Amino acid sequence: MEDLDFSRLDVALAIYDANDDPREAELLCGVALRKDDLEAFLHDLCELAERKYGGMRFARLLDEDEDDEAMESAYVRWKSDSLSRVIEEAERCLDEENRHEGR
Repeated sequence: MEDLDFSRLDVALAIYDANDDPREAELLCGVALRKDDLEAFLHDLCELAERKYGGMRFARLLDEDEDDEAMESAYVRWKSDSLSRVIEEAERCLDEENRHEGR
């Protein structure tokens, strides 16, 4: 195996999901690369998001989504996910209480 020069990886990028609870943001992925490659990497990442996953760059989204449909959709999804977590936690608490009471 060839020797890797880790010192060349001078930029670390991380993507977190902070929509659920910003105090407990979940690390989704991380990557280290050379700073000289950062601009090209970000360009390629945006191209991939648009081409393969139907995403949209924020600049275009701001220009074309006049009614903020994307933001509204994200908010509705976040609210629904939050409610589901609250219900799951309530059910877990009730199940635990029932076990303690021998039901």
